[in-house]
Amino acid sequence: MYLGPEPKRPRWPWVLLLFLMAVAGAGWYLYREQPQTLAGLLAYVPVERLPEDLRPKPTATATPRIVTAEEYMAQGDEAFESGQMGEAAALYQRAINAQPQLARAHARRALALLLRGSRSEALQEARRAVEIDAQAAESQAILCMVLDWSGQPEQAVLACLKAIELNPKLPMAHAFLAEAYADSDRPEKAMEAAQQAMALDENDVWARRNLGYVYERMGNYQRAIEEYQRAAAIRPKMGFLYLSMGNNY
Repeated sequence: MYLGPEPKRPRWPWVLLLFLMAVAGAGWYLYREQPQTLAGLLAYVPVERLPEDLRPKPTATATPRIVTAEEYMAQGDEAFESGQMGEAAALYQRAINAQPQLARAHARRALALLLRGSRSEALQEARRAVEIDAQAAESQAILCMVLDWSGQPEQAVLACLKAIELNPKLPMAHAFLAEAYADSDRPEKAMEAAQQAMALDENDVWARRNLGYVYERMGNYQRAIEEYQRAAAIRPKMGFLYLSMGNNY
């Protein structure tokens, strides 16, 4: 009995296999060569249906680092030594904001403010530093200078003597005392204090600067200029030293 021609086998399994291989190849190409394009396509696929290695990974949230008061102090000192008194005062204020009872921050801010001409604010800060810690020799010495520059040399002398009592080896205290003595018309004591500051540290900018100031008040302008020049060589970016020098020409 003739049953007719043998039926043809369906081709769709092979076509499907070739299609799946093509899709897999395209996916592998995108995965290796164009990950951004693949990421865009995968964005339309629910996360739970993606393979584990293709699921987006959570990113850690960075914890902001808090700058400490001591770090602000170091930055302020660097700005001060570079002659940037406004920047130094701002950085010392940040140290105060971080640690309000840090006497050094108030004292050094007072000095920076004084050197940029803000005497009343400088005096407030200097007094605040001593209120916080009356036993800090540096704070007492800076109060001495601020008082002297504010027209109170006799009160300045007392503050400097207190600083020296607390720390006899602090050149700054002897240097500021020399200036206060000079402004209170006691040239012999002024020179004695200036020489003591130099004996402690001849490379201290305040020792050099205030020795020059004592010479200036004594009328020895040439020696004053020489000491101001030496002070400027130690801290060449401190502009007030050049102003002091210029007053003697």
